[in-house]
Amino acid sequence: MYDRCMPHFLIVGAAKSGTTLLWYWLRQHSRIFLPAVKEPHYFCFAEQGVPHVGPELDPFYRAGLVTTRDAYENLWDKASSDQICGEASPGYLYFPETAARIAAANPKCRIIAILRNPAERAFSQYMHHVRDGYETLETFEDALAAENARHKAGWWWGYHYRVAGLYAAQWQRYCDVFAPEQRLLLTHEDLVAAPQGCYRKICNFLGVAEEAPQFSRRINETAGLKRVPVPGPLQNMLRHGSGLTLLANKLLPKDIRIGLKKTLQTFNSHAAPTLASETAEQLQRYYRHDIEALAKLSGLDLSAWHAPIKVLALR
Repeated sequence: MYDRCMPHFLIVGAAKSGTTLLWYWLRQHSRIFLPAVKEPHYFCFAEQGVPHVGPELDPFYRAGLVTTRDAYENLWDKASSDQICGEASPGYLYFPETAARIAAANPKCRIIAILRNPAERAFSQYMHHVRDGYETLETFEDALAAENARHKAGWWWGYHYRVAGLYAAQWQRYCDVFAPEQRLLLTHEDLVAAPQGCYRKICNFLGVAEEAPQFSRRINETAGLKRVPVPGPLQNMLRHGSGLTLLANKLLPKDIRIGLKKTLQTFNSHAAPTLASETAEQLQRYYRHDIEALAKLSGLDLSAWHAPIKVLALR
């Protein structure tokens, strides 16, 4: 029997490093329960409002954010008595106060973090916003140039493309409040190259028998995009619906609606941005000392993060 009040483990980030894939794998395990809401972010916004400076958040994403203790505990109402509970909120790694809040609420919690080459992660986060129509700046370089001003103005942390990749201090906060046996640190590169090995580590870490999840599915990717939407009213309508959408659903057959939506999406799109080699090199210089500090702190071999990035693979 397990206590339902607080989760037994948390996947704390980093964003665009594979947290959604881990969530998908673990949701298939018979002894593990993760709620359908993937990113409640309770420990970021507990008993507070959710900031909304800058472009408004995706309404479906915002609806999943949890700010009260009762609502958070209710996420595990449907878990059975022999399951362990967890959730995945990538903001937990980035927000400075979160590690201490988690430790105060549940000192026995187990922490899983997955980190990605920070230069690649920054561009992937930018592409995530471009893909979903929430980034108004057409080049990654412009977004990096605007980052400090956006940060000072209080924009949503997802727009902190560069600074969110400074992992050493972020991971140090968890090392300060959780024992080594309560922490598991993985890399996105290992997740891609050896998914079964990573899955086995996670099962051993959580104390559950290894099962056989569906490994082939890739989720929430931004790699391989050829075209991306133009942000604005038309993109918002296509993504979230409108009164016209409801009317079309009533009047038009499904195959015609699908064809019309594809036509509008093609019309309302342009070529996807790419990561310039000069920008990649600048980011790698920016992250060099932090990567070295993280390697010393974690004991992981992160030398591959210093190698030239395969720019074409990130398009």
